[in-house]
Amino acid sequence: MSEIQILEVEGYLYSTSYDMTASGAVADLLRDHIQDMDLLEDPEFAGKLHVHGLPSGVSCTPVQLIEQNHDDVIDSLQSGKIAYIDLHDFQEDNPTIYETVEETKKHLESTPGIELVETFAISDAWISNFSKECVSSIARDGDVDFGQPVISNFPDSIYHYILDKVEQAIRDMSPGTHRAGDTLLSEDSFSRHRNILLDLVRADAASQWQRRKEDPNIDDKYLLSTTFYQILEDNPVLQNLIKERALEREFDEAFSTRISELEKQNEADFADFWTDRVVTRVSIYSEGLATVEDEKLQDQLSELLAQYIQKDLIPDALSKAASQGLMASRRTLKNVRRLESVLSTGKPGVPSLTSSLDKFQKKQSVDAPTSSALDSSKRTMLSDMARRMQKQRKSDGPLLFLTLVVFLFAKHNAGVVYATGKFAPKLLRHLKPKLDAEQYAQLEAWKEAARSGTLSAEDRNGMKNMVEAGV
Repeated sequence: MSEIQILEVEGYLYSTSYDMTASGAVADLLRDHIQDMDLLEDPEFAGKLHVHGLPSGVSCTPVQLIEQNHDDVIDSLQSGKIAYIDLHDFQEDNPTIYETVEETKKHLESTPGIELVETFAISDAWISNFSKECVSSIARDGDVDFGQPVISNFPDSIYHYILDKVEQAIRDMSPGTHRAGDTLLSEDSFSRHRNILLDLVRADAASQWQRRKEDPNIDDKYLLSTTFYQILEDNPVLQNLIKERALEREFDEAFSTRISELEKQNEADFADFWTDRVVTRVSIYSEGLATVEDEKLQDQLSELLAQYIQKDLIPDALSKAASQGLMASRRTLKNVRRLESVLSTGKPGVPSLTSSLDKFQKKQSVDAPTSSALDSSKRTMLSDMARRMQKQRKSDGPLLFLTLVVFLFAKHNAGVVYATGKFAPKLLRHLKPKLDAEQYAQLEAWKEAARSGTLSAEDRNGMKNMVEAGV
């Protein structure tokens, strides 16, 4: 039995026979790898296999498989199974076919059904198929969101290019198609949604106008409200449509037109109100004033009328107009403020006041009343006098007599005189030539009784009956 020799290496003990066996195994392994390397370097074998070094070893791929995969990708692009490929990735996947990306581009440029955009190859068939699907959806549903499929299938850098390309393909097949953001609509759907928006725009204008009627001093810059945009939150088609530049001007015009319509109607309503409350009354009172022949009395009544117009008639009319929302128009409010500014200074006479009113009314497009309108207004004023006389209290003797004299003066002259109680006796004297002796005597008796507060029930009834007879 041979003697076993023990070796020590770095703290380990093993026999010489184990050392020989292990060394032989390593040598066999190295020989096998060397033989494999020789095989890889064989020209016939190397042309059929692509060797790619990796950190963990070597990757070997049959060239035939690479070419087959290459052709499959090209076929998928041409058929539309895939939407695009990245040229850098494609070149790396096909190193035996393309050494550089430029070679890849050059080859694909001449390949039918493929378009190069930046560093991507785009499938014409995919674009065509998707466009046809969109046309079918538009015909069926009226609209289609064509943005999301593009986002899902193409890189962000060419997103807008692809959208435009798809849109053009769809328009070629369906010329009446409209685009709103990432939504495409048929002619009918576009018209329907457009009209919905126009109605909402006009309604928003009317709502803002109503708020202005309630407070004419709010900001006069009209813009679509937050409420308007909140209404659109649940409708992406309307949200996209409102952003379209092609329609933006139309919506702005619809908004402005509605505001303008409401303003014009408000101005017309104000004109009617102003004509009834101010224009006709000033005209009738001025006409009545002109019939007073006594110059001194006319001057006194003119001063009284001017004070009434400046301090009572116009302020009262403006207050009522504001309370009724008749001063919501920006033009009306501007002109009213100018008129108020003019009236707030000094003590203008009737001619100056009528001149200021004429300028105001011209700016407001308030027409001068016709003769028939003035006659009608005068009759109304006289009827109002007669009605007020029926409601006078026992203590209102002087006012009752004044009303009677003004009424009779108006019946015998043009217009109506604006006067207070102290002018009743003077007006009565001017009436004397137009009254018979008995009637004048009766009026003189009532004058004295009214002054002394001794009007009887019979006197008051007689005065009322005289007015009723003249109505």
